[in-house]
Amino acid sequence: MKLNAVQISTVEEQLACEVIADDSSVVPRLQETFGDHTFFLSQQGLSIVETDPAQATAAANVIYLASWDEDRKSLLVHEPKVRPEAVDLTQGKSDGS
Repeated sequence: MKLNAVQISTVEEQLACEVIADDSSVVPRLQETFGDHTFFLSQQGLSIVETDPAQATAAANVIYLASWDEDRKSLLVHEPKVRPEAVDLTQGKSDGS
């Protein structure tokens, strides 16, 4: 899932992570491996967020795709792991008030 600027900011605030900019040299390789997503790096590793089409909410699942090695210099790809908490993509949106 590709996120807009407001959604990216919301995810960064809620998860203490940083987006990997679309113009980063690693994005084409990430997209080739994992698909067209907005990618984030955190203390835990590489993740994406995905909404659940079966849910009628703005909550998105956080999915970890790779974890840091012991030296925190490389990412080790593993089976996708869904993080227990979801991200509320409506936070930070103006409600017109």
